[in-house]
Amino acid sequence: MPMKKYFTGRFRILLFEDTIRAIFETQMSAIQRSLPLLLCLLIVACEDTSAPPPTTDVCFTTQVQPVIDAGCAKSGCHDEADPAGDVLQRPGIVVPGDPTQSRLIKLLTSTDLTVRMPPPPWPAFDSQTINTISQWIDQGASVSACTSPLDTTTITYTSSIKRIVDLYCVGCHIKQVSGSGPILTTHARVKDEIINGHFMQTIEHEDGYVPMPPGRTRVSEREVELLKTWVRRGMP
Repeated sequence: MPMKKYFTGRFRILLFEDTIRAIFETQMSAIQRSLPLLLCLLIVACEDTSAPPPTTDVCFTTQVQPVIDAGCAKSGCHDEADPAGDVLQRPGIVVPGDPTQSRLIKLLTSTDLTVRMPPPPWPAFDSQTINTISQWIDQGASVSACTSPLDTTTITYTSSIKRIVDLYCVGCHIKQVSGSGPILTTHARVKDEIINGHFMQTIEHEDGYVPMPPGRTRVSEREVELLKTWVRRGMP
């Protein structure tokens, strides 16, 4: 009787082992069949699926022409008789789609002061301005006008006005050049010129005042409205 129990128990143990082995082999077979799919999923998961950052189109009339005119359309350089906009039409100055082959970029970035534009004592364009012009050329150098929504929710010198003054005025009204008129490189100086000078009258081309900026570019109506709103709010 004890022997019978022993063999019965042994049989049960063997049967249990066979069952476990069968389950294990079934699971391993399923894993092996799924392995290629798992590898594919792993590869896909490791790939960089992030989309490239969207590029914003550069507007010629509000971002390129004003700074070119301010930096180049000066007396003795490309003045009103030879406005900067016409200079851009010269062969080789701008090669649409290829900033590296555009002579304009080579002139703006040259370290040779006898070649660089604007020439001394006028300061060179900063890297941000040159990057904007390069991006405009890379996008095809379109000269069409463009507009963007006018946001007057929060207007401060730093957030809104400095960009306009830098774009249209600072090319001439800078400390480095004597005889350039009022210096407009800081919040305090711009505010003082608006209060005690003729800043708004000149940019609006009122009769009896020298229109600013010189050349064929003028501050857009939208930007003038932004300046007026800023002035009404106390020029923060």
